[in-house]
Amino acid sequence: MTTTDLVTLFLGLLANPVFAGAVGALGGIAGTLLTKFGEAYIQECFQNRERKRIAKREAAHEINSYCTDGMHKGFRVKPGSEEHIMLRATDFESIDEDVGKKLRQFLTAWMMHRNLIKNKPSLENTKTALELRDDAQRLGDELLKIAREWSR
Repeated sequence: MTTTDLVTLFLGLLANPVFAGAVGALGGIAGTLLTKFGEAYIQECFQNRERKRIAKREAAHEINSYCTDGMHKGFRVKPGSEEHIMLRATDFESIDEDVGKKLRQFLTAWMMHRNLIKNKPSLENTKTALELRDDAQRLGDELLKIAREWSR
């Protein structure tokens, strides 16, 4: 059979109202199924996107609170819960790897500065403490900048 014969046969079958109705019904069912699956897929994508955006906003809020807490107190007091902040830094790495690293460095510089100035510091310890405070301030500023971007 040639292609022309196949087309002629198919058109002849379509002329039959029962066959044409069956083909139309199957086409309608297939179209509906494809539409349903497509809508579900698109909706799932948008839900994932919204969930990630909400997680970023919450992370930005937490980063903001950690940084402003340390900066406001001049890095002289112990942060609320070091373990919790380290755990959250790991969570933040799932969003952006650099943020988790910077938050750990920020917390380390904060704690080292606090430990150096806690007792009567020597001149050498004071210089080191000032450097650590400057590092913590710089990292805090960078983290606040990232938090502002995430909260948009």
